[in-house]
Amino acid sequence: MTKKRVGKDVESIRRLNVAVTLLSGGIRPTNVEAVTRLPKVTLSELWREMYGRPAKGQTPTFAYTFMRSMDMNKGCSLFATLYKNIAGNVTGDTTSLEDVEIFIRSYERYLNMAGSGAVLSMEQAYYVWRDL
Repeated sequence: MTKKRVGKDVESIRRLNVAVTLLSGGIRPTNVEAVTRLPKVTLSELWREMYGRPAKGQTPTFAYTFMRSMDMNKGCSLFATLYKNIAGNVTGDTTSLEDVEIFIRSYERYLNMAGSGAVLSMEQAYYVWRDL
C-alpha cells in the first residue's frame, strides 16, 4: 500500500467515526452527509441499524425554531460560547472534518458543564453550530 492510499483510508475511517457519532446523537443522515461527504445511502443504512426505522420529519430551517424558552436560549448561548472558545481560529467551515470534530468536543463539554440541566440535544446543537 502506498502512503497516499493509507492516508485516504485513514481519512475515510475518520469520516465514518464522525458520522457514527453524529448519527448516534440524533443528527439526520441528510445533515451528516453535508458535513462528512459520505454517501447518503450508507448513512441512511447506519441510521436504520441504530434506530430500526428511517429518519422522519422535517428538519428546522433555522436554530431559533426551537428556541422558545429562557432555558433553551441559555443552553444555546452556553454551547455557542464553548464552541467559539474551543474553535479559536478555525475557519468555521462546516464541511471541514476538523470543524465537525470541534463541534462534537464542544457538545461533549456542554453536556459536562450543564450536567442534569442540559436542555440541548445534539441535533439542536448542530443547528446552532451550523447557524453560527
